[in-house]
Amino acid sequence: MIAGAALQELEAALEAHPLVERAAVAVVGDEVEQRVVACVVGGPGGAPGAAELRRHLAAAASACPRPDAFVALDRLPLTPAGEPDRRALALATRGAAALARAPAMLGGLVADVADLWREVLDVESVRLGDDLFDLGGHSLAIGRISARIVARWGVEVPLVVFYDTPTIPGIASAIEELLGAET
Repeated sequence: MIAGAALQELEAALEAHPLVERAAVAVVGDEVEQRVVACVVGGPGGAPGAAELRRHLAAAASACPRPDAFVALDRLPLTPAGEPDRRALALATRGAAALARAPAMLGGLVADVADLWREVLDVESVRLGDDLFDLGGHSLAIGRISARIVARWGVEVPLVVFYDTPTIPGIASAIEELLGAET
């Protein structure tokens, strides 16, 4: 079970981002398999994307749990006392938590990166929130993954990205940014 203090620390770290007005965290799933979903309300320019929020949390260097998924909301559901309504958040984010578990459901680049990880790391399944190193990744595996990314998409993801955002969405986001920079 994830402690309330850890969730509050995560919310505070998210709210420290200049584009986040409010943040709340929902824990969904059962005691065996819990998922942390971060809900953010952006300012006038909108909420930052998941990749930006992951980078922000990585730079915060706190020991708070890392979200498995991010959901941008127009406003947070609140209790009569003005606190985030965690029950309502859990219901609203259930779909996001399911996506955090199954990259193939998302399709496109995320599913392709997930397939690449499964092949290189020789694992049966991966989830969006899985950390490359927790799955057995190491410098040689990063080299193989990087070579396959170059062969498939023609872009080279900097080594530091694998260490800063060692998740499927982190790497997929980096590939997307590099592909966008080429045009």
